[in-house]
Amino acid sequence: ISQISKVLKNDIITSGEIGEKVEKQIARFFNARYCLLTNSWTNGAIATLLALQIKEGDEIIVPAMTFVATANIVELVGAKPVFVDVNPDTLLIDEGEILRKITKKTKAIIPVHLYGAMLNIKKLKETLKKNKKKVTIIEDAAHCFEGKYNGDKVGKYSDISIFSFYATKNITCAEGGAIITNNKLLFENIKQTRTHGINKNFIKRFYQKKYSHWD
Repeated sequence: ISQISKVLKNDIITSGEIGEKVEKQIARFFNARYCLLTNSWTNGAIATLLALQIKEGDEIIVPAMTFVATANIVELVGAKPVFVDVNPDTLLIDEGEILRKITKKTKAIIPVHLYGAMLNIKKLKETLKKNKKKVTIIEDAAHCFEGKYNGDKVGKYSDISIFSFYATKNITCAEGGAIITNNKLLFENIKQTRTHGINKNFIKRFYQKKYSHWD
């Protein structure tokens, strides 16, 4: 409550210094180079797909068993969700089936760490490389902020990972989300797609108490 009060008394209640401090905390926790807070997992995922220039006609592989948002975000940017069945032993996306569903139109895979149970992303990445498949791996880690697989945290092997801070999650802001990545270009692109293309967020426009217009 005291921390929330501090935010509300601040001159800038969003996209400000407190938010940037939290982004750095999350990046350190995952040993990631970059982190961006979002107002939800959904909008973080949409910003990611836009930053990757996913468009109509592109295909994104998603598991057949997941919360509907994983597929919804693909349709919201005009692409096609391609469903892959889950492994009956793990209830996570079947890595073997993924290879059979990859086509020339496939741009990304969104494996889901369901209820905190993690898919072996290292193995998935190695399998894709072995079969010469250049596909972006986007981890749906909405349920998996504190998960580990063989000691490895979320984000170590994927291109990007997205978290949810919705009311039902381990760590919550009631609403909210976060993105982590080690890809600088992707990070810079998401910073703009997150804010409809604006190149300076609120705090950057009032740096050193002087207004600087945005593009």
